[in-house]
Amino acid sequence: MSDINHNNGIAMNIKNYPYNELPKVGDHGKAKRKGSADTIIPGFLNWKNDSHPAWRSGDYWEYSCHNSRTGQDYIFRFHYVNCGNYYEIDILEYPDCMGKSENSPSLHWLNSARGGKKICVNSGQEPRTLEQAKSLSESWAVYVARYIWTGMSIDYQISHHIW
Repeated sequence: MSDINHNNGIAMNIKNYPYNELPKVGDHGKAKRKGSADTIIPGFLNWKNDSHPAWRSGDYWEYSCHNSRTGQDYIFRFHYVNCGNYYEIDILEYPDCMGKSENSPSLHWLNSARGGKKICVNSGQEPRTLEQAKSLSESWAVYVARYIWTGMSIDYQISHHIW
């Protein structure tokens, strides 16, 4: 069994779990719902072109998901960087974690070569297409939103197949 969990053929830097596939956005039927975890409703990824302070070009993608219990929307902003034969996903913005840890192991991010943060992906398992990069960023956003709402770590959500 692989120590890498795959999402559309790509892998987040999450190891030692008893299965090998991260659920994809919209893949609710294949995962367990646990407690308040089902209150996070996946949203849509939309391209934006305005002056975002974290990215000089103004080009970025915005993803939002919704908490059906509180009415809160969680907004994430990403920039997808074509590095030749793979993509990196810069995290331009994510919601306040409401006092929960925002360190790299908690949220699975690394420092980006462009400044700021990027989603942590195992070397050699990076998304090869823009569509794979978008799918990975959407999944990451839902996991982070659920972490903010419930305190359930991303590792726990993945190891217990909660989507």
